[in-house]
Amino acid sequence: MSEERQNAATPKRMRFSLAAKMAIWASVFGSVTALGVAALMYMTSSSAVKQMEALATSEALERASVRLGASLDRLKQDTTILSTMPPIQGLIRTRESGGIDPLDDSTEVLWGNRLAHIFTSFLEARPEYFQIRFVSATDDGIEIVRVEKTEDGIQRTPESKLQRKAERPYFRRTLELRPGERFLSDVNLNREYGELEVPHRPTVRAATPVFDDKTGEVFGMIVINADAQDYFRRMAAVLQRGQRLVVANADGDYLYHPDPALSFGFDLGERHLIQDAYPGLGDIDPDTESVVVGADGKSQLHQKRIVIDGDRPDRFLTLGVIEAESGLERQIGADTIRVILTAVAFILGGTALAVFWSRYMTRPLKEVTAAAVSLRRGRRDVDLSGVRERNDETGDLARAFGAMADEISDRELALREQSKALIESNERLSDLNTQLSAVMQTAPDGLIVIDEAGIVQSFNPAAERMFGYSKDEVIGQNVRILMPEPYRREHDGYIRNYLDTGEGQIIGAGREVHALRKDGTTFPIELGVSPMQVGDKQLFLGMTSDISRKKAIERQREERFIARLKRSNEELALARTEAEAATIAKSEFLANMTHELRTPLNIIVGFAGLLAKSKGLRDEDRRFANTIDSSSRALLALVNDILDFSSLEADAAQLHPVPFSMVRLVEEVAASVSLMAEEKNLTVKIERGNAVGEAHFGDPGRLHQVLLNLVNNAVKFTDKGTVTIALSAAEHSDSVQHLRIEVRDTGIGIDPERVETIFNRFTQANSSIHGRYGGTGLGLAISYRLVEMMGGKMGVESVEGKGTTVWFEITLPCMAAQALADDDRADEPQRSSSAARVLVVDDVDLNRDLVSALLEPEGYVISEAAGGAQAIEAVKTGNYDMVLMDVQMPDVDGLQATRTIRAMRGFEHLPIIAMTAQALASQWEKCREAGMSDHLPKPITPATLRAMMSKWAEGAKRVGGDSSSLLKTGR
Repeated sequence: MSEERQNAATPKRMRFSLAAKMAIWASVFGSVTALGVAALMYMTSSSAVKQMEALATSEALERASVRLGASLDRLKQDTTILSTMPPIQGLIRTRESGGIDPLDDSTEVLWGNRLAHIFTSFLEARPEYFQIRFVSATDDGIEIVRVEKTEDGIQRTPESKLQRKAERPYFRRTLELRPGERFLSDVNLNREYGELEVPHRPTVRAATPVFDDKTGEVFGMIVINADAQDYFRRMAAVLQRGQRLVVANADGDYLYHPDPALSFGFDLGERHLIQDAYPGLGDIDPDTESVVVGADGKSQLHQKRIVIDGDRPDRFLTLGVIEAESGLERQIGADTIRVILTAVAFILGGTALAVFWSRYMTRPLKEVTAAAVSLRRGRRDVDLSGVRERNDETGDLARAFGAMADEISDRELALREQSKALIESNERLSDLNTQLSAVMQTAPDGLIVIDEAGIVQSFNPAAERMFGYSKDEVIGQNVRILMPEPYRREHDGYIRNYLDTGEGQIIGAGREVHALRKDGTTFPIELGVSPMQVGDKQLFLGMTSDISRKKAIERQREERFIARLKRSNEELALARTEAEAATIAKSEFLANMTHELRTPLNIIVGFAGLLAKSKGLRDEDRRFANTIDSSSRALLALVNDILDFSSLEADAAQLHPVPFSMVRLVEEVAASVSLMAEEKNLTVKIERGNAVGEAHFGDPGRLHQVLLNLVNNAVKFTDKGTVTIALSAAEHSDSVQHLRIEVRDTGIGIDPERVETIFNRFTQANSSIHGRYGGTGLGLAISYRLVEMMGGKMGVESVEGKGTTVWFEITLPCMAAQALADDDRADEPQRSSSAARVLVVDDVDLNRDLVSALLEPEGYVISEAAGGAQAIEAVKTGNYDMVLMDVQMPDVDGLQATRTIRAMRGFEHLPIIAMTAQALASQWEKCREAGMSDHLPKPITPATLRAMMSKWAEGAKRVGGDSSSLLKTGR
């Protein structure tokens, strides 16, 4: 049928031209687009505002929770740090040892002051902390040391104001903790002495138990009180404008609220709960952050829980941030209406313009349409020259008709060339596959290819020999069948981690692992894994090497090393045993030498003194006696110096700190050298600084020894002028004072080249010193070491020919003057009783004769025993007020005899004084352990014997009476 007939047969209906359709569709499209854009803009903007506000609130909540978590973590860490401070164990040791630390002789007061200083430093460094305590686990939880911030600054709480905390919940909970665990209390208002502190102070407490290192038992706890309001303010500081912070405890009570009147109602008698404002809190997942709408239907609370006790999830804080109210959404609605009205105006103008423009644009399109119809009917002489010259779409369309045939021809030619290139590429790929297959087949190491799911894709012959599987048994299986535990369960995680992050523990690197053979045995391999991309598939190549032989060689080397190490340890243990034996032998040698030297010296010094005081001697005989007496005392001083230095070298010397007066000690030393100074027409002066305290805690015996040595040297090396003892001190704190003692003389001075060596042992200023003044050169070396033992330092300043200043500085704890007065009364010597009966026990007859010769003129009744066995029998049958007991005797020594006497009924308090030639402190300690009341070192002088008798004889009763008042504990 012809086209004209078809058109005639088609019923006529309303027809719009393309120009009309374009105008109509332009108008409709513009209207819909404008309305859609306006609606979409409103919804998108509104949603974006809400999302931004929600995101900002969520981020603020996260920042606040991180800051709170960091603050609480630091609080718990600080309790752990404080619990490990040395003063903690020092206080424990002093309380278990009667108030004196057996390790370094520090007192409980000294350790407490040190701990208080550490607490003070922490309070200064942590503004949010206002109280740190060391609380005892016993005695109703009494506070041992407490330091707190007050209106007057950081102060230590006096002992009279320390509180008992056994009834507080944190006290009982902390005692249940294991070492290293910490407890955080609930947040509440701080109470002092059972009453709320005013002004109110929100408080959170961290506590950790303190264990006795010796027994492993709980001794007490460290407790830090922190200002919770400070933590809340820090969290609120991270919020944005308009956001508000709320914090509630596990029961829902407000701890922090924008309205302060709602906070801590549970402590003030009127509770305010977060559930009342946000009822939906009870329906949320407690382990996730969530958003809850308030009871007013408007406010939104972003909240999360912060668990403060890992063992009890019911102990938590609810941390919430209330979204800020914004006017952006209302502004967006108004802007949307303005956009719609503007769009309508533009649509009306655009419709008119579209009608005109569509008619102009469709005219050339009609010509192209007519040409297309002609082409469809087979005509090729269509003339579109007028349209082709146009520079618009219709011109492009006309030119496309002419280029279409040429383009089809070009494409056919290009297709033939691509086909040829593809054939050549396939041939090269086949060659490459052949080469790769040869490499896989001949490689000495196992090569295994897997995909991203871990399924084996390739398994070469070396891998077959190594694992015992054929490739058909492995390909298609998960590579885990070649791995023992724990590599088997961890393997897939390694692949997932690499695919997700691009990082892997073994991918791209080598490591040593164990593999599993088909027969179930394991063996070590060196594994390297490399990723490779084949097309769109991610594969992994594993290269394995059996290193069993290498490991066997390493084990042999390790066994040989362990054997050599074992032999070295055995040789070291043998050497240590020999060294300990040598030390014991040295100590025994010193003890024996002490006894053998002091025993004859005792007789020589004693009888020389008696002879010198005898009446009727010729002047020449008296001079001889005085010469014997002075020479024997010089020999005794030499023996004492050698023994003291030996004790210091062996670290056997000990300090015995007691309360004493430093001023009095200086005066005593000055008095002791006054006679020698007068003989040389020298003046001894004392200079005392105003800041020197009345009483200190230290070893007066050792300080007396040091100062006397320095003053003796000053007098010895000064021929004319003055010897000055200067005592000064810095202003002391409540606990310690730094003292400086100087001994200045106007003597011969020291050569500048010898000043640096003056404190070396056996050293004097020059070789002529010994010939003129005598001495061993040990005195200053001993004094230097003793000052170091007491934690001080010593130095010397000298100008040759003008004089020398030797000084030392020490730091001593301060004591109350009352303690010194009590100690003086305890040490006050007693006058002897002329009727007292004394038993003298010594295996050397001359020693007994010497004591008798010294005591009988004083009115004492003397009995003698030649050994320990005789002394035991004499005490049983005699009626003695005191026993003077030698220690080293051949049959029953003095220690065993004392133990036997103490075990007899009625003699528990009989004064037994050790007369020992053994000068070592360890020997004197054995005397005390055996039950002896005191010790009198040999050689015995009339003055030392008289002082000892006065100390113990006055008021002594006969055997069977109570002489306990005569015993001086620790003396």
